[in-house]
Amino acid sequence: MEGLYSVHEFVIAAHLVQPYAVAYASALSFHALSDLLPHTVFVATTRRKAEVTIEQLGLHFRFISLSPHKFFGFQTVTIEEQPVQITTPSKTLVDGLDRPDLCGGIVELAKGLYRYVQEDGGYAQLTADARQLGNRTVFKRMGYLVEVLGLGVGEWQERWRAEISPGETLLDPRYGRRGPYHSGWNLRLNVDEGQLLEWQEH
Repeated sequence: MEGLYSVHEFVIAAHLVQPYAVAYASALSFHALSDLLPHTVFVATTRRKAEVTIEQLGLHFRFISLSPHKFFGFQTVTIEEQPVQITTPSKTLVDGLDRPDLCGGIVELAKGLYRYVQEDGGYAQLTADARQLGNRTVFKRMGYLVEVLGLGVGEWQERWRAEISPGETLLDPRYGRRGPYHSGWNLRLNVDEGQLLEWQEH
C-alpha cells in the first residue's frame, strides 16, 4: 500500500460510499469558513454506512445518512488531480445550522456565517438552501446569528421570521436548556453573546 500515504483524505472518501459529498466540519474547513482542522472526515450520503477508520493513515471517516431531499448543494473540486464532490459554502452553512454538533458548534457557525457574508455579500442562496432543506430551525439560528454579528440583513430578516416554527429551539443542541429565551427567534440562548463574538477579538 505504498503511495496511499500521499492520498488526500477527501480523495479516499470519494471511494468509500456512493452517492457522497464531503460535508459539515470538513467542508467548513475546506471553504475557510472555520479555523478548525477536524480529525474526522465528515461525509454526507443517502445510504447507511458504518464509520471507517484507516489506522495506518490516522484517518477516521464518519458518514451522515441524509434523506434524499436534504442531499443537494454540491460542487466538484479537484484535489490531487482527482474530482471530489463537496457541499457548496452556502449548503455547508445551512447543513451546520441544521446540525451544529457536526460542525464544531454554534460558535464555528457564527464565524463561518460572518466570513461567508463578507465574501459573498448576499443571503439569497443561503435562504434558498435553507428552504430546500426544510428544517425551519435553520432560519431561527441564522436570523439570530446575523443580528448578533451586526451583519446588514435588510428585508431578509422578515422573510426568515415568516419561516420559523413556533416551538422553542436550543441555539446549540450540544448544551442543555439554559440561558434566556429570545422570543423574536424562538430560541433558548444557551451560548452567550460574548462566546459567539470572542473569536473577533483575536
